[in-house]
Amino acid sequence: MSTETSGSGQQSGSEIGRPRLLQRVHEAIRVRHYSRRTEEAYVHWIKRLIYFHGKRHPETVGEAEVTAFLNHLAVERHVAAATQNQALSAILFLYREVLVRDGKGAKDRVTMLPEKLVEPLRGHLERVRLLHARDLREGYGEVHLPYALARKYPRAGREWHWQFICRSFSGTRMCLPR
Repeated sequence: MSTETSGSGQQSGSEIGRPRLLQRVHEAIRVRHYSRRTEEAYVHWIKRLIYFHGKRHPETVGEAEVTAFLNHLAVERHVAAATQNQALSAILFLYREVLVRDGKGAKDRVTMLPEKLVEPLRGHLERVRLLHARDLREGYGEVHLPYALARKYPRAGREWHWQFICRSFSGTRMCLPR
C-alpha cells in the first residue's frame, strides 16, 4: 500500500505530498468525529479487503471484487451478519468518503501535475491557509457545506480542509461576518 513510484523508485510530481491511503482514511474518520473503536474497525476491514485482493489498491477493486470479499467472509470465514455489515460499512465509507468520485458520470478526472508546479502550489496553499486564518479572526472564512453536513457538523464550514483554494472572480469575499 505504498505510494506509486516511477521506474526510478521516486514519487512522481503528481503524488508528492499526497497522503497514503490509510492516512487519508484516518483523517476522514477523525474529521467526522467517529469513535476510536469505529476507526480501528474500519481500518481493519479496509486492510483485510486489500490483502484479500493481493494488496491491490482499492481504486482498482471493483464491485464484483468487493462482493467476492464479503461473500468470502460469510461463506468461508463464517462471520456473523453483524460482522459482515461492519465490513460493508467500512468499505462503503472508503469508497464514498475517501475515494470520492464526484466527476461527471461518477468518474474520476485524473491529470498530471508537473514537478515544477509542486513547490509553487505548496506556497499558494500556505498563503491561502494564512488568509483563511485572518478571515476567521475578522468574522469571515466560512463556506457553504453540501447537503445536511452543515446541520451535522455546524462548525465544519470554518475548517481549513473545506475552504476553496482559488479566489473568486470578483475578488470580493463571499461570506458575511457573523
